[in-house]
Amino acid sequence: MRRIKETLGLVLSLLILVVGTGTFIGQNIASGAPAPEPVITGMDIQPVACWGYVRIGVSLNNYGGTTAVGTLKIYVDGIEKYSGGFEVHPYTPTVEEVSLRVFSGQHSFKAEIVYPGGISSKTQTATLELDADCDGIMDLEDMDPFGDARIMVYVLRAKAIDAVPDPILHSDPDMSVDITARSGDWDSSKTLNFKSDTKDTESYTGKIVPGIDILGNLQNYAVGEAVFDVPDSAEIVDITFQLRDRDDDPDDPIDISPGPGNAATIHYNLRTGTWSGDDYPGDEKQYYGYGHLSGCGDGSCGISAHDPGKDVKVYSKYENILKKNGINGKVISAVSPEGVKEVRGPSKRGWVQVSRPRSVELVTVELPNGKLKNFTLVNTHGARVSRLLSAMSPGSPQGDVVLSLGGKKTKIKGQVVTYSSDGAPDGEIWFVVTVLGSGGEGDGIPYWREVELNEELEAAGLPWRFDPTDGYYLNDDSLRDESNDNDSYGDYDGDGVPNIVELMIGKDPAKRDILGISLKVSTEWPLSEGDKKNLIYSIRKASDFVYDYTDGYAMITSVQIWDNKRHWNDADVRVHETGVLPQTEGEFLYQGWPRADPGGYWRGGHIMMSKKFERYTPPTGTASIGDVRWGRTLAHELGHYVFWLGDEYMDWRGNSYYWNYITCDDFACYFDRDVYYAAPDSVMKHEWSWSELSTPKDYEEFHQFLTDKYGDWKPYTTYQWAGDMDPQTQQIIEQWTRSAWETLYTILTGSNEPPWLSKLDYMKERPLLNINLRIDENFTPKTGPYTGVGYFMEVTWG
Repeated sequence: MRRIKETLGLVLSLLILVVGTGTFIGQNIASGAPAPEPVITGMDIQPVACWGYVRIGVSLNNYGGTTAVGTLKIYVDGIEKYSGGFEVHPYTPTVEEVSLRVFSGQHSFKAEIVYPGGISSKTQTATLELDADCDGIMDLEDMDPFGDARIMVYVLRAKAIDAVPDPILHSDPDMSVDITARSGDWDSSKTLNFKSDTKDTESYTGKIVPGIDILGNLQNYAVGEAVFDVPDSAEIVDITFQLRDRDDDPDDPIDISPGPGNAATIHYNLRTGTWSGDDYPGDEKQYYGYGHLSGCGDGSCGISAHDPGKDVKVYSKYENILKKNGINGKVISAVSPEGVKEVRGPSKRGWVQVSRPRSVELVTVELPNGKLKNFTLVNTHGARVSRLLSAMSPGSPQGDVVLSLGGKKTKIKGQVVTYSSDGAPDGEIWFVVTVLGSGGEGDGIPYWREVELNEELEAAGLPWRFDPTDGYYLNDDSLRDESNDNDSYGDYDGDGVPNIVELMIGKDPAKRDILGISLKVSTEWPLSEGDKKNLIYSIRKASDFVYDYTDGYAMITSVQIWDNKRHWNDADVRVHETGVLPQTEGEFLYQGWPRADPGGYWRGGHIMMSKKFERYTPPTGTASIGDVRWGRTLAHELGHYVFWLGDEYMDWRGNSYYWNYITCDDFACYFDRDVYYAAPDSVMKHEWSWSELSTPKDYEEFHQFLTDKYGDWKPYTTYQWAGDMDPQTQQIIEQWTRSAWETLYTILTGSNEPPWLSKLDYMKERPLLNINLRIDENFTPKTGPYTGVGYFMEVTWG
């Protein structure tokens, strides 16, 4: 009996304890209802992470008699990622949905509920794929995982190299370009119309006042732009360009293809941000440079990719045709009358009659003696050609060319020159293709290219990293903009060229493969808006020319400009207003001739330029800011200032080959200009005439000429070869004993440096490039590249 009482007392004590602590065992004493029994019945894990999050649904039920309340926790790979409350009514299935930021790959997920009566859990393994922008295309196949894949095509310039057939004499073409983007079954086409009666669109878009925003500058330079919303899964998009003269119906094609046909097609890669096909990085080995399409690439203009003595320019084809017929000169104008049925007139081989010529070009040529002469170029492809006696051409006075045009006969002074070509008139365009982020935001560099670049930067031991998401995970707009600006305009490989620019010109933003030149410029006078446009235009042309003569290994990337002589003392380029004026400290009179301190970019110095100056060595003329020639002269001075190149129009004593070499006989003294014409034809001899640097072969031939003429070449060789003379000791200093191309390669790479170079004091460190060229007697510079790098120049106005 006592044992029974003790047992009942113990039970009552436990009940009191249980009720007091709020813990229910088996039954709710107060209500008599069963206790809650929540359990996890399932877990649904969305296999795709959308907008950066994966959705997890945890199914709960309650097999007890009262509502269950507790805490739901979710662990990913053993790490708690979520903790929140839950509530489940009896026998009422419930799903708790949670979104977690989880990356792709295989993960272990554990859901756990904790309630006053105990714990329930469930573990599941899942392999996740990411679809960050929820467009249904997994990130690994999505060209823009964080937005809509779009590309922007900028047409920066269009130019007709040949005269375009037109029924109205002296009418320039009305150009347009058709752009078609295609990938698989998807395609889209757009037509960009340019200003009428313009053979070169740069005549009305080339001069602007740019700023520091490189991508913004492109929009202002562009003569047309086209946006294509491409399929996000399309890695390659084919883009076809067809330049046209829209005077006729159908419009006449203008050939911009470097191969067969008139249209050009590139294959844009949305993973790398580069393109291949009829234009590709490094195509200057075969054509004329990245971001540039030319109909001359098929050889129709008579200029190959390794023809340093020539340049592709307007009317190049006609000048080559004339040269083959023994006529040297510069074509200064050309028109192509349409509908010519017959041409009769004098030619080099006598009178000629051409029936139904393929085309006719009326050209005016400036001969070497300065006189102008007219010629009628007749394309005889598919035509009937007859040789005539002059007596068989009644009504045609000697020297007249008669055109049968529109039922009438038109007389033109000049000589007939025949040639045969089955192609359309040649033209060229400059363009760039870039990616657009969501809403036009982003850094312009494709997501997957930035992933690759980060791997390259890490392998190279460089500290910078790209954000491939373009700031997707940054909630602050200012931080996002700062991140994108760093990726676009930063210089992560340290070669002086912004990342986005390297990508757009076909270089590697994670490899030092090009030298970027940054200049400070000060003018002596206050700059007007017109002056600003003209000055920048000429500096742009200088950058294009430097890129050309270095075969794409250097360019001007940024300029800071002040006027009214502000920052005069620390300016790299000083631009004087007049030709003769007092100079800065240490100078007496500056006669307006451009000049530069050799190596001054690295060890301190200046380039002296004038707003306007005369050139007296043929080709003579005046150059002013706003002229291409002014820009080419600045590029010549940069040859001294940045690359330590010496002049090649004079010997090492400073005697001009053109003006100071004189020969006398018994009757008179006269200029002996044989040495001038035998010296290397180069940028450092006359930058208005030539666009390449001298090579070892050039000096082998020049030194042989000097040896044959004087018996010893050493006293007469160039300033470039022999070096500078100390005016007090008359000793040679800073001697290169090599061609300009060999000198350039030394400055760019640090290879084969002369002893004196390493002993100098430098104010600026030279970033050495990772390039490999073999410059020997067989080395030939490339004709281009004609990439329009001047469009990508950053400008800061002080």
